Amino acid sequence: TGATLSVLGFTTDLPTAPVGLLAGTSKVLSVVATGTPAPTYQWRKNGAPIAGAIGPSYVALAGTVEGASTYDVVITNAVGTATSAATTITTCLPAAVTTPPVARNVVAGQPTSFSVTAGGTGPFTYQRMRNGVAIAGATSATYDLAAASAAQAGLYSVKVTGPANTVTSAGAALSVLSPFVFTTQPLGALTTTSIATGLPKVLSVAVSGTGPFTYQWRKDGVAIAGATLA
Repeated sequence: TGATLSVLGFTTDLPTAPVGLLAGTSKVLSVVATGTPAPTYQWRKNGAPIAGAIGPSYVALAGTVEGASTYDVVITNAVGTATSAATTITTCLPAAVTTPPVARNVVAGQPTSFSVTAGGTGPFTYQRMRNGVAIAGATSATYDLAAASAAQAGLYSVKVTGPANTVTSAGAALSVLSPFVFTTQPLGALTTTSIATGLPKVLSVAVSGTGPFTYQWRKDGVAIAGATLA
């Protein structure tokens, strides 16, 4: 007597979504079938039988060039035949960061952005990170800061994920500069009545903000040679 081969006696471990593999790597595809008499198996690639692939499992090997192939298995016994759904194996070029983000120096309150270019087989997803910690919602190839603040300074990198692998870019530093302001101004207008003729007078200035600073003193709007100290 025979038992009808049916979907209830036919289970697979075949991925329903495309599988991305790097060239030279493999994926084990498997199926379990029950029936009387015992069923036979024939795996197929792009609809053509694969020589020697007649067991319940098959090791699909990614090719050496970018491209996709479909695999399925035909199961047969004296009662009937059943064919699995096809699964797609894509040979992928590894995801790579071809243009990494670059360091930025920006004045506090000014906009800036980081961008990255990915190569390899897409589609790609992105996750921006600051000091190694993921930034919520920062999931595009470009990351914009509308108004940089000192709290946002740090090392920015990005994880790029393709169908077969994930790669992390080198970090790019964001330095947020504070605009300088005079905290001590030079003395006001000096006249010959406030300075005795021939006597020296020291003028000084102090500033705050992000240094280093350079100085150039002027007289009547003209730079004074060598007068480059605070």
